[in-house]
Amino acid sequence: MTFAATANAIVYTGAEPVFVDADETGNMNPDLLAEAFDALEREGRQVKLVLPVDLLGKVVNHARIDAIAADHGVPVLSDAAESLGATLDGRASASFGVAAAVSFNGNKIMTTSGGGALLTDDVDVAKRVRYFATQARRRAVHYEHTEVGYNYRMSNLLAALGRAQLARLPEMIERRRQLRLH
Repeated sequence: MTFAATANAIVYTGAEPVFVDADETGNMNPDLLAEAFDALEREGRQVKLVLPVDLLGKVVNHARIDAIAADHGVPVLSDAAESLGATLDGRASASFGVAAAVSFNGNKIMTTSGGGALLTDDVDVAKRVRYFATQARRRAVHYEHTEVGYNYRMSNLLAALGRAQLARLPEMIERRRQLRLH
């Protein structure tokens, strides 16, 4: 159980996604992840990344998933697109992994009408992402590009909308909780 955008992001890089089924929470089953690692290693296939998806506001079992990935020397990138504002063991959903993707699509708890953000505390990852998100433009007085980049920047107007909603995020989360309780 996942969302196509996550698998598409893997395919965009030329890699092949390997799906791991869900547990009773609807999120990645850590036991099946361990089995997948074992099966892929037996086949001689190398795993480059684990990309669990937080579905329906529920944060995946990062304690187990991250430990399994670490045992195999593989980084975790968290798809926290549906869990902005959620926590697990006192940590924000988007604080797990090398980086975490969040979504500001119109159906999310806060929106900028589309787009999202990649959150990381790894300075090198942040620099690399900013570089690619600005068309991979090299620092020069003229336009110089030696790699394929992307225009993954949000407009200033939409960013302002997002900042205003971010300030209200705790209030919006509480309202959603109250609605679910009744």
